[in-house]
Amino acid sequence: MQVGDEGRNAGLPGSVPLTGANAALLPRKLMKASQAAGWGILAGAAGVAAMTIAEKIEQRFTRRPDSYVPAHTLERLLGLPHRPDAQRLGLNWTMHWGQGILLGAVRGLLAARGIRGRWAPSCF
Repeated sequence: MQVGDEGRNAGLPGSVPLTGANAALLPRKLMKASQAAGWGILAGAAGVAAMTIAEKIEQRFTRRPDSYVPAHTLERLLGLPHRPDAQRLGLNWTMHWGQGILLGAVRGLLAARGIRGRWAPSCF
């Protein structure tokens, strides 16, 4: 889809005028939703991996214990019975990685619709 002469994002709902920095953010062709979600999933997984590595390095220096808040949250969302933290590692990783990967897919879909740059995080 080419940028139209009228300076709009090809007439997509919620489009913004393409002036200055905004024009550089719009791809010449919008991606298919599945392709955008796929790239978003990969980006989300890479982001979770990078943050997990950084967190583990920080924990080594500060001696801060692991957090089980993601597992507690998933337990409550799914209505699962309360278990000791030692038995929550699977739930913890599921929520930790799942949330990052899912939001990566959503972010990819937003980007495919032309919602990019500094305004995109405000959709969350």
